[in-house]
Amino acid sequence: MEISPDRERSVHLQVGRLNRVGVVFSCPGRHEEAAGYPAARATGRNLELLLALLGEALGRDDLTRENITITNAWPEVEYRERTGRTEAGVREVLAPENVERLKRELDEVVELVIFCGGRAKALAPLLRLRHRPRMVFIKHPGLRGLSTIRSDADGHPIAAAGAVACAGGGAERRARQGENTRRRVAVLVASICQQLRDPQPDDQAGA
Repeated sequence: MEISPDRERSVHLQVGRLNRVGVVFSCPGRHEEAAGYPAARATGRNLELLLALLGEALGRDDLTRENITITNAWPEVEYRERTGRTEAGVREVLAPENVERLKRELDEVVELVIFCGGRAKALAPLLRLRHRPRMVFIKHPGLRGLSTIRSDADGHPIAAAGAVACAGGGAERRARQGENTRRRVAVLVASICQQLRDPQPDDQAGA
């Protein structure tokens, strides 16, 4: 996917055309390093699906990748062959200078910030954002995070595509994998919608 060059972007940050919604991932990895922008490859595709389903659920058409701000709990590229790990340590993520960096990147977001995964969630209580956007928390929508979701939004089990006998061979298996991904992402969307329906926590109201 080509990202417009007319907005601020780096390997860990993409500033959206609108200032309504932000999404915080863990850190850029090998795919983001190659692409030069955050949420590349499978994570990016899953993000776009999440935004589409969330837009349908909320009845709004502005939830597109180009319109949102995407950033990370840690700005440095991390993957095993480069750094010996896949994400930063909690102490690094919670360091005051990193908290301040993330605050600067999200300070213009006015409505909603979606924190994806444990590292991003750990930062949320430390952020005091100017417009006090609603903060919600979901599993990371990358392949690893989605694979831990075993049931769909209606409670029906999701069988691994490889465990299902597919008469159509590879094409049928890919179709099943795509449907499973959609069902898992729908679980994340349902979680966001439920959190938005719940009363806003006191710590967010005073952020």
